[in-house]
Amino acid sequence: MRTSLLILIAAAGLVGAATAAADSNETAVWTQRKLLHFIHPPVIDSETGEWKEASCDQLYTTVNFVLRQLGARSSDLVVDERPCYASASLRSIDVTFSVLAPTGDRVINPSWELVPAHWKTVELQGDCRFLQYVTQKVLPLISTKDAKYISMNDCNRLGGIGLYAKVLVPTQLPAASP
Repeated sequence: MRTSLLILIAAAGLVGAATAAADSNETAVWTQRKLLHFIHPPVIDSETGEWKEASCDQLYTTVNFVLRQLGARSSDLVVDERPCYASASLRSIDVTFSVLAPTGDRVINPSWELVPAHWKTVELQGDCRFLQYVTQKVLPLISTKDAKYISMNDCNRLGGIGLYAKVLVPTQLPAASP
């Protein structure tokens, strides 16, 4: 019970702080991405002090949270946990999700739904080893600006801030007045 609570607190410790830059409006399109063989680096068991593998539930919760913080659309985020339960020695999951990609100067396909978007600054805080893994495995799948690689030493020194980037998110249009 205590371990589960500490693990939940650690997962909740991945805090996303966000601020939107008003002058960075973009036109974007939703683009599907696949994240294959996502793992969670081993965690320290709070009761025994030993390294242990993250559970499939922890993996699901963590990847879901991180992807949404990095701009993934929750309505089509699909996590395939079958690989996790199939192997006790190497727990991994596969994820299909959509993120916004700027249209820029590309030729726009008439079938694309154009989305008004802006860049949002995201700082993720938590386990430095895990955030280093996210930076290497997940961040290349996301449209980013000013992404900063934060070394393990700096992450530990900064209290667990291990990922910093601007990600593209939909701009909320003002509600119509009655």
